[in-house]
Amino acid sequence: MNDNVHISNWLAIISYYIYIYTLPIFRQYEKLTEIAEEKKADFAKFEQEDIKCREDLKHTKERQKKLVKSLEKERAKVRPMLYVLDCTQTSSS
Repeated sequence: MNDNVHISNWLAIISYYIYIYTLPIFRQYEKLTEIAEEKKADFAKFEQEDIKCREDLKHTKERQKKLVKSLEKERAKVRPMLYVLDCTQTSSS
């Protein structure tokens, strides 16, 4: 019986020292876990912004292509008029 009390006392002491020495590590682990969760949320936010920017860039490039095509069509319409104007200026000189 005396041995059981002695072992139980040693177990209590060992448990206490484990608690004392691991508590700061556990607290640090909790802080790091909290920071990791914050960074995870930040990453998700930046990822959404990245997706939005990529979609905006895609739409801008598509719009640019349409505007270039439209400009080419307008140039094609104006070229004959410019030729006519150029011919009239050279013939009047």
